[in-house]
Amino acid sequence: MARSAGASKAYCTNELAMFQTQSKIISQLSRQGSCIFVDRCADYMPRNQPNVFRVFVHADKQGRVRRVVEDYGVVGAAYASGLIDAIDRNRAAYYHKYTQRTWGESSNYGMTLSSDELGISTCIVLLAEAITSSSQSMLPFRLTVIEPT
Repeated sequence: MARSAGASKAYCTNELAMFQTQSKIISQLSRQGSCIFVDRCADYMPRNQPNVFRVFVHADKQGRVRRVVEDYGVVGAAYASGLIDAIDRNRAAYYHKYTQRTWGESSNYGMTLSSDELGISTCIVLLAEAITSSSQSMLPFRLTVIEPT
């Protein structure tokens, strides 16, 4: 179903308001102490803050499809693959719109981890070790993992 011009304008206005609100919250929280932000330009928003450690966790398509089917109960690999493609397109477009950078490009991050090769638990351990041993002053550090539902 096509959106009307008015609906599209409202969507863009709401999306911009969301980005501005997220930026403000991330900026405020990052000034208060150590914190972790996930998704939606989380690497870009605190770009002017000191002691920021940027990480991108990725997996190959096959591993992502398997995880969506097994862990989230999506029926059918083809359907899961289509969902992943749609979400990736939206993430890439959103990221580029607000950062003028390419989503997932390794040069935007200090560390990239392959969750399908390493496993999620190992990614968590490596991330915690990297942050606590970083030359940047990020301590005290507390790692809380929130699994998306």
